[in-house]
Amino acid sequence: MALKLALGLIAKDEISVVSNKLKSIGNLFDEKIIVLDRPNKGILYEFMRVSEEYGCKIFFFDGPEYVRRNIYLENCSCDWILTLDTDEEISPESSKD
Repeated sequence: MALKLALGLIAKDEISVVSNKLKSIGNLFDEKIIVLDRPNKGILYEFMRVSEEYGCKIFFFDGPEYVRRNIYLENCSCDWILTLDTDEEISPESSKD
């Protein structure tokens, strides 16, 4: 039985960064969870569109970081979760493993 891997991503208003990151990881993850940290109301529609396009679960939250990370745990159905900030990358070498 193969273990399932989820991506947990915390973002604010970096819609282009998030979109590019999701595009670059392709189908590497079985589940993708985005937690929006105090998002600008004008960008919410774009995040909803991107989350639908890439099959992400999206949650909105305004609180301390340790609580935001718990959102991944509460809503993830995979065995493992890799959490990234928007300034972190997955190397092409790592994605092959």
